[in-house]
Amino acid sequence: MNSASLRRTLSKALSTGLCASILLLTPGTQELFAQTVRTGPTAAPGMTVPAVPVLGGALNAAPSNLNITGTNLVLPTLSPTTLPKPVIQAKTQLTAVAAPNAAALSAPISAAKAEILLQPKARLYQPAEQNSTRAPPAQQAATAKEVLETSAESLAKDETPAGRQQTLETLFTGGKAAASDAVDASSLDSVPQASGLHALPSLGELESIAVDSARPEAERKGAVENIAQGEGAEVQDSLQRVAAANPEGGAADYEVHRAALRALAGKGVILSLRPVSKTHAAEILARLTQNKPDLAIFDYDDTLQKWNTPISPETAAALKASNDAGVRTMILTDRPDVAQKPGDTTILDSLQPMSAEQKAGLIVQSSRGTRTTVFNRDGSARLIDSNDVSWTESEKTAITDAAAVMAERYGKPSREEFTAYTYFRTLRLGLSKAETEAAAAALQDELKTRGIDVEVIGRMPKDVQKDEPYLSLSKIDKSIGVRWTRSNLAFAERMMDAVKLGLSGRWLERLAGLFRRLPSRPVAAEKTLIVGDQFFGAKVTDRNMTKGAPGALALSVGGTADPRIDNVFVLPENGAAGSLSILGALGRAVPSEMNKKAVLGLFSSRTASIASFILTGIAYPFIAVPVVGWAGFGALMALGPLAAIATGPLNGLLVDRLSARNAMTLNAVIKVGMNLVLPIMAAAGILNFWTLLAASFANGWLLSSVMTTENAYIKSLAGKKNISTVNGLVWMNYLAIQVVLGLLLGVGQIVDAWDPNIAFLISAAVHALIVAPILWFTMPNIRREAPATPEKPSVPLKSRILDFLSKNWLPALLLAGAAALYAFSAPLLAAAAPFVTMPAMAAVLLKSTLPMTAALMYWISRGSSFKSLWNGGGREVSETEKALEAKIAEAQKAGRPDEAKELGKELKKNQVRLRTTMLYLGLAALMFYPLSSFLLPLMAQTLVGAAAKGMLLGQFSGSLFFGNLISTSAQAKLPEVRIPLIGRVPGQRFIQAAVAAMGAAWVYLRVAPGSLPLAAAAALVSLGLIALSGKLTNRGWVKLFGVGFLAVLFPFLVWTMPALIPFLTVQTAMMLSLLAVGMFFGPGQVSLNSYFQQNAGQGKMGSLIGIQGSFTNTAISVGYGLISMAAAALSPVLPPLLGLLAAAYLLGAFAFWRAPSKLPGLPSTMTRPKS
Repeated sequence: MNSASLRRTLSKALSTGLCASILLLTPGTQELFAQTVRTGPTAAPGMTVPAVPVLGGALNAAPSNLNITGTNLVLPTLSPTTLPKPVIQAKTQLTAVAAPNAAALSAPISAAKAEILLQPKARLYQPAEQNSTRAPPAQQAATAKEVLETSAESLAKDETPAGRQQTLETLFTGGKAAASDAVDASSLDSVPQASGLHALPSLGELESIAVDSARPEAERKGAVENIAQGEGAEVQDSLQRVAAANPEGGAADYEVHRAALRALAGKGVILSLRPVSKTHAAEILARLTQNKPDLAIFDYDDTLQKWNTPISPETAAALKASNDAGVRTMILTDRPDVAQKPGDTTILDSLQPMSAEQKAGLIVQSSRGTRTTVFNRDGSARLIDSNDVSWTESEKTAITDAAAVMAERYGKPSREEFTAYTYFRTLRLGLSKAETEAAAAALQDELKTRGIDVEVIGRMPKDVQKDEPYLSLSKIDKSIGVRWTRSNLAFAERMMDAVKLGLSGRWLERLAGLFRRLPSRPVAAEKTLIVGDQFFGAKVTDRNMTKGAPGALALSVGGTADPRIDNVFVLPENGAAGSLSILGALGRAVPSEMNKKAVLGLFSSRTASIASFILTGIAYPFIAVPVVGWAGFGALMALGPLAAIATGPLNGLLVDRLSARNAMTLNAVIKVGMNLVLPIMAAAGILNFWTLLAASFANGWLLSSVMTTENAYIKSLAGKKNISTVNGLVWMNYLAIQVVLGLLLGVGQIVDAWDPNIAFLISAAVHALIVAPILWFTMPNIRREAPATPEKPSVPLKSRILDFLSKNWLPALLLAGAAALYAFSAPLLAAAAPFVTMPAMAAVLLKSTLPMTAALMYWISRGSSFKSLWNGGGREVSETEKALEAKIAEAQKAGRPDEAKELGKELKKNQVRLRTTMLYLGLAALMFYPLSSFLLPLMAQTLVGAAAKGMLLGQFSGSLFFGNLISTSAQAKLPEVRIPLIGRVPGQRFIQAAVAAMGAAWVYLRVAPGSLPLAAAAALVSLGLIALSGKLTNRGWVKLFGVGFLAVLFPFLVWTMPALIPFLTVQTAMMLSLLAVGMFFGPGQVSLNSYFQQNAGQGKMGSLIGIQGSFTNTAISVGYGLISMAAAALSPVLPPLLGLLAAAYLLGAFAFWRAPSKLPGLPSTMTRPKS
C-alpha cells in the first residue's frame, strides 16, 4: 500500500469514527434515522416506541406513542458480530403521515395540544405541503452506513476547505431537510407536556380552534398568534378565513377577527375591520348607557351629518340630551369656524339651525382642533382658545434631512413646499399607487428615526398620465384637539359658565387667565369616546383622534376601520344614523338600582335614632354602676349580647319573611317600650342586678334585630353596585352625629345635670314620634317569599319536646350548668375553700360570664345554618372559583397532582371566605366594644369624678368617632357635582370639608377656646389625615386594622410617666389615642362588612347576616367578660388595664396583618395607584 492509499484509508476510518461519535448530537439525527432504518430483529410483543420528532417531516402527524404489536416496525439494534457497522438495516421504513383532510377541521383537539397553543413563540404546526407523503424509498438515502461511508469518502477526496464544509453541513443537517422546513428544536423545550411527547397542532387544527366560538377567547387568539408564526400564501389564506368567520358573532368573535387582521397587517396585507353584528352593537351601546364616558368627541362631516350640510333637528336634540345626561359632548372638525374664501361653509354655518338652548352645553373645535369655541347666552359663538402650531427649528432640520434622503431615492421633486406646519413634495410621474404608498412609508420611517411622529400621506393625482403623485404631511391633525380638550376640559367648562353669565371683554380675559392657572384633572382615555367615519386607508383624519387618547373607545360610522387601532369598532349603521344611535345611548337615563326614597328614609330615621342612642349610651353606665358596681356592670355588658347570640339566626329568618317596612317599624315600636323599662323600674324601686340583666337581655336582642334588619336590606335598597358607598355613608352618618353631639355640643352635660333616666324618656319619645312614622312611610312593603318547603305531618308537642331534648341535651346541659355556676359561684367557692386551694385567676374565671358565653355559642354552632356558613354555604359562587375548578380538573387530568393540590388550597380559601370574614369581624368587635363601652366610662369617672363624668365620656366617644370619621370620609366615592366657574367637584369633597370644619370647631370650642390659629391648624391637620387615608385600599385598611389600637399605649405612658410629656394631660392623651384607634377601626369595619355582603348570596342574606351577627355578639360578650375579669383582678384598675390592653392589641394587630392573604378578591395592593 503506497503512502497516498494509506493516508486515504486512515482518513476514511478517522472520518467514519468521528461521524459516528457525534451522530446523536447533530440537528439531522432524527431525519437520518427516518431515512435509513431498514432491518433488524423483531421487537418484543407489546413494546411501545416513543415518537421521535422528525425535523424535516410531518412532525404534527406523529402520534404520541406507537404500539408495534403485530407489525413489522422495529427499533434499530446492534449485532455483536457487526459492531464496526454503525447501524443495522431495518425491515420497514418509517413514513410520514398525510396531512389531515377537511373533516379534521371540526375534530376536537387534545388538552395537550390546546395547552401548546398558549406558547406562541415557537412555530407549532407544519404547512400542508410539508405534510404530504414522502417520496418512494428508492429516491431516498438507503442506510446510515452508506451515508456515513459516502460522506467519509467525500471528506477524503475533497481537499478544499469549502468542499469539506459543504459535506459536513449536508451530513449534520439531515441531507435533504430544507431550512424553511425545520422546527426549532430548542423551542420545544418550553412547550408544556402533560405526559410523553404530544403531536403539535396542524395549521388546520389551529384554524378550527380560532373560529370555534365555544372556546375561550384567550385560547382562540393564541391559535391566531401561532398561525401567524408561519409564512407563505397558505398562512395568509388561513388568517383571512379566520377573519371572515362568525360575522354575526359577539364580542369574543370580533376580537378574534381583529387579531387575525392584525396578524395579516404584520405580513403587509391590510384589511379593514368589518362592522360588528347587531347584537354586539346593542351590547356596546348598552355599555355606553350604563358606564357613560366623561367626554364624547364627534367628527361632523359624514359622521353627524353629510358633508357640508346643516345639522338636523334630531341630531341637535340628541347632542343636547347627551350633554344633559352628564356627558360633555363636543364636535371636532377639519373645517374652519371663519370662512377662508367666499363660498366656504364653516362649521358654525352648519350649526346655525341649533337653538341657543341646544348650543349652551356644546364645545366646538375647528381647524383640526386648533380653535375652540363655546356659545353665548344668545347662541352666538365665542372663541376661547386658539392654538398656533408650527414646526420647531429641530423639526425643520429633521424634515430637511429626511427630504434629502428621499431625493436620493426618488429624485428631485418638481414641486416642494415647506410651510409653518406642513410639508409637500411630488414624486416621479408614473409611479403606481403601491409605489406611492411605499414612498410615504419610507418618508415616515425617516422622520421617525429623527424623532418626528407624524402621518405621511401618499396620494395619487386624478390624472395619472399628466400629474405626479405626491406626499404630504402636517403637524396639525385632530389629535391636537383631543389632547387639548382632555387636558383643558375644566378650563373650557369654566369659560362656558363665564360666557353664560354675560361676561365679556377685559373681565372675561382676566377670568381666562385665572382659569388657566387653576388645577385641572385630565380626562382619562378610558373615559373618552371618539366617533368618526375616517379610520382606514388614506382617509385617516378621524384615526388621528385616537392618537390623542390612546386606548379610548373609538366607534366608526364610516363602515371601515384599521385593525391596528386599539379599541376601535365599526358600527353597522353609517353616518348620521349611527351617530344618532350613539347619542341616544349617551343621553338615555341609567336605570338606578337604588330605591332613593327608602335610602333617604333610612338615613333620616337613623339620624334621630342614633342621637337618642348616644344620649342613653352615656346615661346607662351611670344608672347601672351605682346599683351593681363596675364588676357587675361588666357582667351586664357581657351577658346582654347573649340574647343576641341566641336569637341572631331567628332574626335572620324573620327578616327573610318580613318586608323592610314591617321589620324596621316593628323594631322602632319595640324600642319605645324598651326605653320606658328602666325609668319605670327606677320609679318602682326594683333596680337590681337581675332586673338590669333582664333589660340587658332584651336590649341585646333588639340591637341584634336592628343591625340584622338594616344590614340585610341595605343591599336590596341600595343595589349591589352601591353597597360600599351606602355602607360608608351609613357609618359616616353614625360618626358625624357622635362627633357633633359628644365632642362639639357636649350632650353628656344633660346626664350630669339631670337624672340619667330622663335620657331614656327622650329616646322613647323620639322613636314613637319620629323614627317609626318615617320608616312606615318610606320603606318598601315588599314581602319576601319564604322558601317553599314540603308540608310536614303534625307532630304532638310531647314528641317535639323529646326530639328537641334528644338532639340538644348536651348544649342545654352545658348552658344550664354555666348559668348555675355564675349565679351561685360565690357560695360554691366559699363552700369549697376549706377543701380546695383554688388559684386566684381560676376563681375569677368561674365568677365571670365566659362559661355561659362559650356554652351558648357551642349551642348556636350546632345549628344547620351556622354549619352551612362555616363550610362555605350561602356564598355567591365567584368566577374565580369556577376558573379554579376548571384548572384543578385540567391538572388532575394531565397528571399534575402537586399543582392540583395547590389550586385546591386556593379554591378552599375562596369557598370559606364568608367564614373567614365572620371571624375577622368578630375579632374586630372583640377589640373595639370593650374599649368603647367599658373602659371609657371607667376612665371618665376615674379621671374627673361623678360631677363631670358624662361630659368627659361624651368627649372620649366623640374623639373615637372623629378619628373614624376622618378615615371613612376619605374612602367615600360620591358622584361629581359641577359648580359654576369652579368646575366638577367629587361629592366626597363636601363631606371631607365638613370633617375639617368639625376639627376646627372642636379645637375652637373645646381644646383651645377662642383660638382661630389653632382652629385653622386643626382643619389643615384633618385635611392632611384625610389625604393620607385616601391612599389606602380596602386591603390596606384590613391589614393595618390592629395598628391603630396600639395607640392606647400613649395615655398609659403619660399616666405612668408624667415627666415624659409634662404639658400633656391624661385626658388629652387619651383623646388623641382614641382619634388614632377610630381612624383605623372605621374603614376596616366598613371594608369587612362590604366584603361579607358582596360575597353573600342574595337569597339567604338575612340568615347569613343573622349568623354573622350572633358570632359578632359572641365576640363582644367575650371581650366584655375578659375586660371585667381583668378589672376585677387588678388593683388599682387604671392605669394597668391600659397596658394590658396594649399587649392584647399587639396580638390582634398581628392577626389582621395576615388577614388579606385569607380574603381573596381584595385589592392586590395596600395603596391606591397614582392616577
